[in-house]
Amino acid sequence: MNRDEILNMPAGREMDELILTKIFGYTKLPFPAMPEFQKPTDSGVYATYHVNHYSTDMKAAWDLVKEMSAKGYWCYMGTLSSESYAIFTKESLVPLEKGRASVYDLPLAICRAALLTVTG
Repeated sequence: MNRDEILNMPAGREMDELILTKIFGYTKLPFPAMPEFQKPTDSGVYATYHVNHYSTDMKAAWDLVKEMSAKGYWCYMGTLSSESYAIFTKESLVPLEKGRASVYDLPLAICRAALLTVTG
């Protein structure tokens, strides 16, 4: 997935599933596998049916910020004019443009910035 595709992807299930797989490390199993998403752990496999609404719900988006922080990223968020923005970077003082996304909705900006950061 390239930068333009990420920046043009709308909020919704497709983006939320990308966050679950690319950031949280789950694998999506082909239908009719149940549960649909699995993640290897030290004690076996954690499976889930539920996909959080990272791109539309601020509480879920904040869980994404905490996950990125646990991976060593700083997060900068704010508003400019009528747009919200989010930036993830490993540098504490100089945000990188690579991981920056601006949009009208902060949860969507957070998701796009996280995906831009991890997809390089």
